[in-house]
Amino acid sequence: MEEHEHETPEYWEGVYGDEPLEWAVDHLLPEVVANVEPGTALDVGCGEGQNSRWLAEHGWSVLGVDIAPTAIARARERALAGTRFEVVDAREWKPDGLFDLVITTYALGSRKDAILAMAANAVAPGGMAYVAEFDESTENLFPPEDLVSIDELVAAFEGFDLLRAEVVNLPHQHDQHEREWPMAVVVAQRPAR
Repeated sequence: MEEHEHETPEYWEGVYGDEPLEWAVDHLLPEVVANVEPGTALDVGCGEGQNSRWLAEHGWSVLGVDIAPTAIARARERALAGTRFEVVDAREWKPDGLFDLVITTYALGSRKDAILAMAANAVAPGGMAYVAEFDESTENLFPPEDLVSIDELVAAFEGFDLLRAEVVNLPHQHDQHEREWPMAVVVAQRPAR
């Protein structure tokens, strides 16, 4: 499959540039895990590790992965106990084990099927997946093939119990601007054995 310029490690190295970006913790993450017993978590497309650190502060043991070496280096500099970070291309990578929580926020790209399949397969029995991505109705932000629909996300978690599947307007910082964008959000739980 064709690789788009904005999905290469070189592109993301340019995005992360010379200074830390100081991304905010995902707006819905605290709500998603509010009533979940902490365990192991996988943060796919973790960037500089803000969601991973937040989870670790709340008792989770987290593996954060990202395609950009600079992002992972910064995540490691600020790593907390219970976090570790690896440079991987999530489109081609498979984790060694299963996780109680798998999150991917704004990290899918045009090969979303491969990343979603990996994410679904990485959820342990009884575990949860949380995905937030720019909805297909978002205009002039990313190429159409990078956007998702709720139907695509739901299909990726077939056999899971859907706890949430909706499009919501959420604030998101992009290109130094923060505004609300329509986000496709799915929270799904794999049935226990």
